[in-house]
Amino acid sequence: MASISDFASDYTSYIAATFVVFLFVFRLYSTERADIAKIPLIDGSSTSQNPLAYYLGVVRFLVDANEIVLHAYNANPTSGIVRIPRLFGWHYLIWGEQHVREIASAPEHVLGFNAATAEELQTKWTVGRQITDDAWHANTVRGSLTRNLSRCFPEVRDEIVLAFDEILGKQLDGTEWKAFRIQEMTMQIVARTSNRLFVGVPLCRVPEWIQMNIDYTINAFVRAQIISLLPEFTKPIIAPLISSKNRSLRHALRFLLPVLKERLESELVQGKERPDRPNDLISWLLDYAPDYERDEKAIALRILAVNASAIHTSSTARLAALTMALFDLAAYPEHIGPMREEVERVIASEGWTRAALKQMHKLDSFLRESLRLGVVVMARRVMRPEGFTFSDGTSIPQGAIMSVPSYAIQINPASFADPMKFDGFRFSRARDSESDHQC
Repeated sequence: MASISDFASDYTSYIAATFVVFLFVFRLYSTERADIAKIPLIDGSSTSQNPLAYYLGVVRFLVDANEIVLHAYNANPTSGIVRIPRLFGWHYLIWGEQHVREIASAPEHVLGFNAATAEELQTKWTVGRQITDDAWHANTVRGSLTRNLSRCFPEVRDEIVLAFDEILGKQLDGTEWKAFRIQEMTMQIVARTSNRLFVGVPLCRVPEWIQMNIDYTINAFVRAQIISLLPEFTKPIIAPLISSKNRSLRHALRFLLPVLKERLESELVQGKERPDRPNDLISWLLDYAPDYERDEKAIALRILAVNASAIHTSSTARLAALTMALFDLAAYPEHIGPMREEVERVIASEGWTRAALKQMHKLDSFLRESLRLGVVVMARRVMRPEGFTFSDGTSIPQGAIMSVPSYAIQINPASFADPMKFDGFRFSRARDSESDHQC
């Protein structure tokens, strides 16, 4: 008699086999538009409709993406547009000064950065339709958060210092070297510092709240990769079963419900002008929230979404910058002295302010050098029905995702002298040289 585990194994195999057959049939009957067929594949192979050749290309790129991108770029480093095979369509890789300028200058409704991010994170399912279809909270981030950053900078700085002391202090006793998982540590610090602005003290210091936001972000990203493998017509049925959004929201409300109830009641009774109104994300969201979303559950979901954006490694540079900078500080300690001298000098003159950070040219240069060798940047989704046509006549269809191969460009000797060498003050020297010429 077959066991339940045997049945489950057979059922899983059946589903997997059905999915593979579906992919082959889907590719077999897919037709390529003539303008798309003219764009070469990234590995230079045939654009044949042969499903086996197509999906072998998908696997090759997953296994050896960096080498394939470098080979395509080096074949014509001046300018290029190539296609990368994905399960259900093409990704487009673009480079060349003119092409990049056209991408950068295109408005959001033509080439959408937010839409490309939503595609990567499958936000419709992992974060919620109400977030993607009615992103009013974006005005809060662009408006209130940006306006209040200088005003809130001392609080953020204090939280950074306290977070480093507590997170590192738990493991350092001053007697020996310790090993750290840098990415885990930086996620904790970024999440805690961000939440000083988002929900304030004391909630930003509650370990369970911080860990819940980190777990939600990681789960959303991992599950988005799974959902992205599904055919579009199956997502309304299957994606909600995969997404952790509802469970995470219930968990978040355990922390947020008392806070949000009190804040909403205070808004009704005392209004927005009360002198003790907290200057944080909750208040800023209430400034913009439409009447149909002025409730605890809706505001909590927006806070989760903003937290995910702040913590997620692919959509923000902060976490990557901090992680890579710490690695590079350990690898190239000769940069520490000059940067420390610059920071101490600027702080003695300006204090801990946002304006002071702009005067730390060596520190800025070191961070830029740490991030210089990213793989791809400038992801955009084509928004208009007629697609997007470059000045050379190459047309990319609506819905397609395009990006720029940053790593290949950055290691090109035409872009930088000795590009594979880490030079922490590369950009500050260039700035100083430019200033000297202007004088």
